[in-house]
Amino acid sequence: MSNKVKVGQIIFVRNSTRSSTCIKEVMVTKVGSIYFTISESKEKFYIDNLKQYTSDNYPPWLKIYLSMDEFNDEKEGEIINFKLKNFFGYRCSLNLDQLRRIKKIVDEVDE
Repeated sequence: MSNKVKVGQIIFVRNSTRSSTCIKEVMVTKVGSIYFTISESKEKFYIDNLKQYTSDNYPPWLKIYLSMDEFNDEKEGEIINFKLKNFFGYRCSLNLDQLRRIKKIVDEVDE
């Protein structure tokens, strides 16, 4: 994935260690050959995949989104995934036709 971030570009950041929907608008302040930085943070992010650079063994705690739509799509996916896990984890009261339609969708993933 090759993302083109530019100095002055508005992007969005979220603290991924919390199950928070709080997202902050920030500006790209510096772009190098490998990393870029944002306003309000001294952290560096890889240009090619937008992941936070960490020099130790800690996992990244900040996540970058190029648009609010990207963030909203991810949150919607998480909500749907949670609902499906809860639904299928406890009971399944779907009729055969509904089950066949779900199977067809699941089979698409295997292709």
